[in-house]
Amino acid sequence: MAAPILNPPRHARAVVLGASNVSRGISTIVESIRRTLGSNVEILVAAGHGRSYGIDSRVLARSVPSILDCGLWSWLASAPPVPSYALVCDVGNDILYGQPSATILAWVEACLSRIRQVSASVAIVGLPMDRLRRLSPIGFRVLSTLLYPTHRVTFEAAFAAAERVDRGLADLARDHGARLVVPSDGLYGLDPIHVRTRQAPAFWRDVLAAWRPDLAPADVPGRSLRRWIAIRSRLPQSCRILGVPIGGREAPPGEARFAGGTVVRLF
Repeated sequence: MAAPILNPPRHARAVVLGASNVSRGISTIVESIRRTLGSNVEILVAAGHGRSYGIDSRVLARSVPSILDCGLWSWLASAPPVPSYALVCDVGNDILYGQPSATILAWVEACLSRIRQVSASVAIVGLPMDRLRRLSPIGFRVLSTLLYPTHRVTFEAAFAAAERVDRGLADLARDHGARLVVPSDGLYGLDPIHVRTRQAPAFWRDVLAAWRPDLAPADVPGRSLRRWIAIRSRLPQSCRILGVPIGGREAPPGEARFAGGTVVRLF
């Protein structure tokens, strides 16, 4: 892929990887990044409900490639070098797909290795283990049936995998010079894996503080429905809708632009 044209030149770039927590909070995440890095920032996002780090995934009518196999990486490799930052979120999502913990951690490590090639400051959001330890087998069955009805993972297997993945993320953070953000129990309600809406703005501000505490804004950004729609109404670079291919690896990514030069690209 030819090097993307960025006009005006960006003074910073952020890579955001994740699944449903990123999708739900994308408006707040974008505004938090703008307040942390400045408005003239390029934000590359590979996320979406049910998004997997290593396998193609489908939610309702929409199918997307894995984070590892999407076009973000070729775009990043060909983009002009600027100070770069990255968020790695929603790693536990793949546990409910029945993927082995070693495989999940290998996918995350592959992403971290690619990110390190651009010398990014990286924050990894760990699993909400304090909340998961309070989850009952019945609660887990309801959660997995609602969110992953075609996948059957037992409560015992999922919890054991979550503990292994959480420990592995701490090791990866240490090995790759990243900062691990441990979500507190109070961020979650009856839903044990999605940050509560009212807690999300402060949560994402605190996550971004892991990049560089001196950059973190003191105030908490407000939510914006207009900003959320502007981003979520764009399709990613490559997906399938009702089985029909949309875009592709050589197509331009979905794009939303905001005041000050902010551009959000969706892969």
